[in-house]
Amino acid sequence: APLRPTPLPRALLAFDIDGTLTGCSRSAPVFGRWAGGATDRRQQFMIATGRSLPEARRILADWSLPEPAVMVTSVGSEIWRADRRGSLAMCPDYAAWIGQDWDAQAIRDVLSPMPVAWQPRQARRLGLTLADCVAAGDSGNDTCMLAAAGRAIVVSNAWAELRLADRSGLYRASAPHAAGVLEGLAHFGLADAPATSKTQKSMPLPAAE
Repeated sequence: APLRPTPLPRALLAFDIDGTLTGCSRSAPVFGRWAGGATDRRQQFMIATGRSLPEARRILADWSLPEPAVMVTSVGSEIWRADRRGSLAMCPDYAAWIGQDWDAQAIRDVLSPMPVAWQPRQARRLGLTLADCVAAGDSGNDTCMLAAAGRAIVVSNAWAELRLADRSGLYRASAPHAAGVLEGLAHFGLADAPATSKTQKSMPLPAAE
């Protein structure tokens, strides 16, 4: 019988690591079980972090969190995808696209007077738009990601620097860290309601890079 094509995901789930998935010793394993046990291929879980790939992998391992099939690292300058063997490899299409006609001085000239020319608002490879993206974060460097995503989750331990106006599709979780992510996913119908309580045991966070 001919092989059936793998269905494209309905949503792209992009989560920050530091302070979002990490920070709570009780809810991090719960999230790990949810992410590691997900079989619905219509959803795609990924990491978006300012850390380099080795640092991101170290933090995930320290918190016993599974590695996703896609990791956006180094402040969005690299995309790593799992190959057929399951090993992460840098996406050559994105590397070529982001480096195409790169002229640092020209970029500075464009940014100096403002306004800037923004990136196209479309998610090409999977046939998804930003409206199909679900993001979660906790700090100011997550602002653009959370503002652009169709559905966004702000965990309760978010820093005061993360300032987002209330809007349709923005969910402010009552729980911190990974419990807040699961709470938001349940709100959007993407996960079962978390069994963890609001009073989570927090742990010191590593310094974000």
